[in-house]
Amino acid sequence: MLITYIDFAENEGTVSSENKEIALWNGAIHSKPVNIKHGKYNLSILARSSDANNEFSHINIYCNDQKIGDYFLTASMEEKTYVFQAPNDTSIVVTVDIDNDISIPGGGDRNVFLQHIVFERIQ
Repeated sequence: MLITYIDFAENEGTVSSENKEIALWNGAIHSKPVNIKHGKYNLSILARSSDANNEFSHINIYCNDQKIGDYFLTASMEEKTYVFQAPNDTSIVVTVDIDNDISIPGGGDRNVFLQHIVFERIQ
């Protein structure tokens, strides 16, 4: 299952069709609900960040209220993969939030640019 940059709630983030990404300036973005079957999944997120004072954005990834993982992005569009267990057939909303957003005059602005999230069933 694929959640692309256009599969997020309206009025959250800024969609760039040209770059095929959604920009997260601060706070969080939430995917539209998606249905998944019971099982174990690799959840992969493809994203990058801008920096402020040479430090990049730190994001947290949630499926509904369950934290799946967190990490620091880089300036390159890179994929990070986590394992997610769906205990039953369910509808989920994926939330991505930035917890170290800052804008420093002359020092940069930390923002997140996300292309997609992929759920790949592994069990």
